Amino acid sequence: MINLFKESTIPDESKKLISDELLALGISLELFEKYSQVLVNFAENDNSNSSILNDNIILKAQELATSYYETIWDSCTHNEKLLLIDVADNLLINDKNKNLIQTLINKGLLKKDMSIELMNYSLRNLINTKFETDLEKEYLKVRKAGKWTNYRAPILLVIFAIGMFLILQENILSSVVTILPIVATILTAIIKISGILPGFGPSKPTATS
Repeated sequence: MINLFKESTIPDESKKLISDELLALGISLELFEKYSQVLVNFAENDNSNSSILNDNIILKAQELATSYYETIWDSCTHNEKLLLIDVADNLLINDKNKNLIQTLINKGLLKKDMSIELMNYSLRNLINTKFETDLEKEYLKVRKAGKWTNYRAPILLVIFAIGMFLILQENILSSVVTILPIVATILTAIIKISGILPGFGPSKPTATS
């Protein structure tokens, strides 16, 4: 393995990047050597400048390790996923999450240097481009499914109250004109609270909240 990096013509920065990306995976020596060969060959055939080359190496490493990342992502709890997303987005981590952070460090998904960081760049990229989006879709799907169930009773109660009010009035037309603004106000409040329409309702929770 030393010979592989020594004989390669790619920049030393790229050699270190390849090593760091793969060492974070905790894979066997045999697999480490295999993936290193793939990444070194890939880098040697890439004519990009050093900055773009390193970005391409990260994407290639992500491609090699995607199945592994998907497995460990699926093994994480909901709160662990939210915290990993926060770290990937460079958000400040709440002190209340110390136990959760330590759990993820023990799992090898986080590392602590000057700050809390993800295990490597390729995992960070996958979280930002796929896992975070998937989690948002899951959250929105669950929230949407629960909207009518949670707010069906108060809405039906409002409709029933309106019906009774109209029945008890002698001048129905006058009653309708009087009550419509009230109904509109009540329904608007319910919609805002429940998030039935896009743009209303609570936003996605985060691990730092």
